[in-house]
This record gives sequence, structure tokens and C-alpha cells, in this order.
Amino acid sequence: MYQKISTLLTLTGFAMVAFSIGYSIMKLQDLRGEIAVKEGISTELQAEIVRLDAEIEHIRHGPITDLIQPRAAAVQLDGQRDQYERQLYNIILWVDLPHYRKSGIRYINYHFDHPSKLLRDREGRLASNGFAVSYLGWGCLEEVILTIVQHDRPDAEYRFPMCDNVEMQQQTGDNILRKK
Repeated sequence: MYQKISTLLTLTGFAMVAFSIGYSIMKLQDLRGEIAVKEGISTELQAEIVRLDAEIEHIRHGPITDLIQPRAAAVQLDGQRDQYERQLYNIILWVDLPHYRKSGIRYINYHFDHPSKLLRDREGRLASNGFAVSYLGWGCLEEVILTIVQHDRPDAEYRFPMCDNVEMQQQTGDNILRKK
């Protein structure tokens, strides 16, 4: 009788151990799957970190022409026209760029190549306003050449398609004209 109980207890213990081992193996497989997923995520995140580090390095030390975004706005001056009755605007040009790269710029020269020769070159010297320049006029230019004069790097040139990018402000009358 004791032998039957002993055998029954042994078999029960063996079954419990087998069940425990099987359950542990199943859980281990689940954990290995989770580890594989986490390792995949970790690899993706590390690749993203490398990409972001390269982007930060480019922003800090790359060519300034890759970072600037020239902008132009024209504010209509109600009731003001030139001698040919063309609507006049206060036209403002500036550049957007990362704040920490502004200190490396001495000034930006805006070259307005127009046969009238009334407006040729303007220099934007204040980093706080995006090295802005302005003029009073009736039109925009197809292209304005920006020369970025830097403190510790060679000058850089950027060709800005002004007419394609001018933002109209407070317009109620004529459209701004393209200067030929």
C-alpha cells in the first residue's frame, strides 16, 4: 500500500516537475519573442539616433545655404502709387535659419539685379530680424542673389526666386508686379 502511495506521489511529483518545466519553456519562448521585438526596436532607435546625430552635425557645421530659408513679404500701401500709377508696397526680405547659426554671420548682402539701378545692393546686418532688408516699390524680382558673409567661413551665395515666394499682406487692390 505504501508502495502504491509512493509511486503515486512520485508520478504526481514527476508530472508537476514536467508541467513546471514545460510551462517555464513556454514562458521562456514568450520572453525570447519579446526580447527579439525589443532588440528590433532598439536597433531602429539606434539607427534613428545615428541619423539625428548626422543631421545635428550638418546643422551645426554644414553649408549655411542648406539651412537658410529666404522669405519675402509685400505690404500694400493703401493710396500710394508711383508716377505710372502702379500700386506701391513695402517689400521686406529676410532669412529664417537656426538661431545658433546666426552668430556666425556678419551680414547678408541682397543683390537686386534690375536695369533701373535704383536698387542694387542692400545689407541686412541684424541677426535678431533675420538679416532683413526692405524697399518701397511696385514689384518683385525673379531672382535676388544673397551673399552670406560669415565670420569664420567663406562667403556663400544663394539664389532666391523672390516673385515665386513673396507673401502678400493686406492686399486689397492690384497684384504685385514682376520686374523684368
